[in-house]
Amino acid sequence: MRGILSCGMVMCATLGDKLIPIAPPSNAVPGTRVIFNNENGTPDDVLNPKKKVFESIQPRLTSISGGIVAYRDGDDKVYELSCKEGKVTCGDLIGAKIS
Repeated sequence: MRGILSCGMVMCATLGDKLIPIAPPSNAVPGTRVIFNNENGTPDDVLNPKKKVFESIQPRLTSISGGIVAYRDGDDKVYELSCKEGKVTCGDLIGAKIS
């Protein structure tokens, strides 16, 4: 980021005064692909920062029952974030903001 080597970013869930990093299942290995509801689209090779992809979906990211990180679309359909090893969670927070 900003010309400095970065090996990743940390996403967190916030609710009130709680701040919890989101986490894949404990048996997931670094580099495991995470997806919403088994949507196996093709990832972009490089994200164009001018398109602001994350910024466009971030307001609809939340946590649902079981602390599962999810995306709610405009019709309020819920897409759970998961990988082959299981669901991506943020502790037991429900209704948290993900950023």
